[in-house]
Amino acid sequence: PVVLDVVNNSTASGTQRTILNILPLLVLVVLVLAFVGVMKIGKSGK
Repeated sequence: PVVLDVVNNSTASGTQRTILNILPLLVLVVLVLAFVGVMKIGKSGK
């Protein structure tokens, strides 16, 4: 049981770390997509 708890804790912390590492990338991608969308709308509007 102790080993299982240690493994669960390590995997949980690892998952949280990966999520924290991926979040900034997701935000960056969303910002880029939004910027490109606005540029396309602006060009088509003109």
